[in-house]
Amino acid sequence: MFRNPVVVKGYPIPWRLNLKTGLEIPLKMMAGLARSHYIQAFDGHIFIKGFSTLLIPTKRDDNITTWHLLYNRHGNRISYLENTISHADGLNISELRTSQHILGWCPEADYYAGAADADYKIRPSHLSRTYERCLLYRAHISKARDIQDGASFALGRKDTPFHMSGNISERKIRHIHTKFVVLWDDQDKRGWLVNGTSALLHLLRRSLESDRTSDFGFRLFYKEENIRKRTGTFVFETVWKSCTTLWTKR
Repeated sequence: MFRNPVVVKGYPIPWRLNLKTGLEIPLKMMAGLARSHYIQAFDGHIFIKGFSTLLIPTKRDDNITTWHLLYNRHGNRISYLENTISHADGLNISELRTSQHILGWCPEADYYAGAADADYKIRPSHLSRTYERCLLYRAHISKARDIQDGASFALGRKDTPFHMSGNISERKIRHIHTKFVVLWDDQDKRGWLVNGTSALLHLLRRSLESDRTSDFGFRLFYKEENIRKRTGTFVFETVWKSCTTLWTKR
């Protein structure tokens, strides 16, 4: 919506229940910045739609309506069907005309996937079982088993082909660093797209935290103070170092 946004600190704004939720902006101005002049209804929901922009009301609380902006980065037409954001319940146009409006805005964000100060008190999702038409229906993952039979042998360095050389565990971590996964909160119906090493580090820290706080935590060799500290404001380069260090000590 803005090519060169300028935020003025200290400018007086009306009181709001929740702080740091976004930019307060009049409804007509917000629609104009989205290159639209109309409030429209589609499939039982309210939208403000421009050619390449889509504004979705996501929450209404204490006469304040919060909006989320979707747009096509190439300036091409955006469809109503491209929206995957949950709508606020029970909205009507007359209420929109009299309420305050806040457009979600986040100038900077903290990245807590695998961070030392993340909350690892993660509860089970309690998701239902897969149904017949689901892609993962009857899919099963089990622990690998060692091959015990046969004579013992040792691999010689000169007999190892180039494509099998190097540290296999490190190569696996390098591979998942280029892949992406979604960490999904089923209660809030929202997800976070993170790279594979961040997801692995998050799961490792969660597993270690569970072991540490259990009745047998005193037997854990891993010590948090021995691992490179990484908070929510870390840079991506430290993920690799933290992940390989934790993997080794695990």
